[in-house]
Amino acid sequence: MTGMLSMTSLTILCVCLAILMSGCAAESGNPLGTQNIGSGTKLQESMVLDLDARGYVNGKFFPSTDPHYDAYFANYWGKWNLATAAQDTYYMMSSSTPGDRVDIVGTYSRAVFEFYDYQMYANPGNVRFSLDGRLLGDFNLARKDPNGNKIIEYVVSTGKTTVATISMSIVSGTAMISGYFLVIPDSPQP
Repeated sequence: MTGMLSMTSLTILCVCLAILMSGCAAESGNPLGTQNIGSGTKLQESMVLDLDARGYVNGKFFPSTDPHYDAYFANYWGKWNLATAAQDTYYMMSSSTPGDRVDIVGTYSRAVFEFYDYQMYANPGNVRFSLDGRLLGDFNLARKDPNGNKIIEYVVSTGKTTVATISMSIVSGTAMISGYFLVIPDSPQP
């Protein structure tokens, strides 16, 4: 029984670490592949917000029991499904409906879309990114970078210090978003 408990505890620890470490992928030196999209930035950046994928789905906040709904900036349109991680405290969104989209609206210089490991769900698909209505490109979620690392992060640079809208829509297959990082530019000094 003690050996069984230890093995179960070890398994739970490994699963929790994998989930937690997936949120650290934007850190320097991480071997995960990253796709950079947009104009790039030469802005002074001062803060990073690390958030999971909860947000407003067709105008209603999910999960509806969250008292901090005003801190979320993601608006999902279509048939998105809310999924929870092992502890029911970290939320992911998924959809398989072409045309479903998420809009990220705010003042930030870069938005990092983090997708769940494409080998962990069926039919990872293609998505389309746009910035303020301008098409940035279509991307396959099930691919690796030139070094053979899985691309899990898509970094969209706004090149702005004012409000921007980044939209990601499903072209085909399934997209499972595990969270976002928003990089906030410094305020102009008088």
